[in-house]
Amino acid sequence: MALVALLGDVHGGASKSSDIIHDYFSKFYGFFFDYLDKHNIKTIIQEGDLYDIRKEIHFNTIYRFREYFLNRLDEFDIEMIAIAGNHDVLYKNTNRINSVRLLATKQMRVVDMLPETILIGSKTFDLYPWINPENLSESVRFAKESTSDYAVGHFEFSGFPMHPGTIAESGMNHSIFKKYEQVFSGHYHTISQKDNILYTGTPCELTWSDWNDPKGFWVLDTESGIKEFVENPYTLFEKISYVEGMTYDFTQVSEKYVKIVVVDKTDQKKFDAFVDSVNRNSPHDVKIVEASIVGAVADAVGVTDLVSTQQMLSTVVDNMDIQLDKVKLKQKVLELFAEAMTINNSI
Repeated sequence: MALVALLGDVHGGASKSSDIIHDYFSKFYGFFFDYLDKHNIKTIIQEGDLYDIRKEIHFNTIYRFREYFLNRLDEFDIEMIAIAGNHDVLYKNTNRINSVRLLATKQMRVVDMLPETILIGSKTFDLYPWINPENLSESVRFAKESTSDYAVGHFEFSGFPMHPGTIAESGMNHSIFKKYEQVFSGHYHTISQKDNILYTGTPCELTWSDWNDPKGFWVLDTESGIKEFVENPYTLFEKISYVEGMTYDFTQVSEKYVKIVVVDKTDQKKFDAFVDSVNRNSPHDVKIVEASIVGAVADAVGVTDLVSTQQMLSTVVDNMDIQLDKVKLKQKVLELFAEAMTINNSI
């Protein structure tokens, strides 16, 4: 039996290398390495976006990320195969300069230019770095000619959810990879599966879009093909739907970003006491939103169940009376939103 840990987009240094995010990550990776040690798992395949910002790495990220992550590879004698993702590479048309290669440690094997095949146990794995104009034709040829059992990469396939409620409408057709028993991919941040493709999701919450969306990592038994999802026990975002007279365990908000959605409030003093109880339990931040405002926005953009900002933006574009290519426009709007979230500490 050979067990492999599949780890999705890490985004080390997210939120402009905020120590709040590093502290949260540190708790998860303590849990992660304890699990690997307990189950004698000696191989990690990291599916891309090891780092968050492709153009620069904060010194605090290098220091803290090594402390709670990379140094532990050596401590537990674990090899990590790190696949370059789009956030790891400096340019959009080549992977030649990337943070994964430049900051690699001795316990890391980097896959950054062309697909490679490795053997784990008795099974063969094809590893695909971020596909760009420079390696596209070779990646397609490699997939069509391969006889390997599994593929792992940082793929941008169309028709899969990027976040809950937001479907990617551009990207490659995943049928190119239909010969594989299973394809595991990073890149999109929510877990989804269709045909032989499994997007494994991110190990940790990064923004409010991740609220109530399971995070963690996967363990694959290469011989049996059985895969198990191991959920991250820690969360960073807590949403409370306030109803007057409700009971609530206020310890749940400790060291979290909190959003209180006011559903039913008639007594302001009771509500103020509730908010005071939240603040006494040391949240990172508390925002209060009136449910009537949320409903008004949802009605205005034609969404009956407002799941996320991305869904709202997508719906606004869909409802616009314009002659432009709405698929490309939505893609650009969502890219700008993602970039704005990183500028605004990703919270």
